[in-house]
Amino acid sequence: MADRNDPIAAHTFKLKIQGMEEIDVFDVSGFDNNTEAVEVRQVGPTGRVQVIKQFGNTKWGDITLKRGFTADKTLWNLRQAVIDGDHKAARKDGSIIGLNAKGDAVVQFDFTNGWINSWKSSGINAKSNEPLTEEITLSHEGLKRTL
Repeated sequence: MADRNDPIAAHTFKLKIQGMEEIDVFDVSGFDNNTEAVEVRQVGPTGRVQVIKQFGNTKWGDITLKRGFTADKTLWNLRQAVIDGDHKAARKDGSIIGLNAKGDAVVQFDFTNGWINSWKSSGINAKSNEPLTEEITLSHEGLKRTL
């Protein structure tokens, strides 16, 4: 019997940023990229104009991550580095790792030169028992699937 190629089920996620503790996150989206199609016109051997589509620039989508709001200020501090204009402190390489129900890594995306371009928290409501959440949007300069 051939090996099955079932869809990956990730039940929890970890954000691993260079030089920092892993951060648990519960929602991740924005793993996308696209490459422009550049039309180039050239004259063929018969004198007829041909349009050829070549690769243009590749653009990387921003990644959005959500986690429960905790006392840990790692993400807040990284965002503050951006606000302060500290490019060296703000830009980090890292990974987003999806874990299955057993806690084994089943998918991993590594990003290059990531920085937090947006940070927000859920609202605070004394009448609710919903936990606070923290959401960031991460811009980066490249994404590779390594697992």
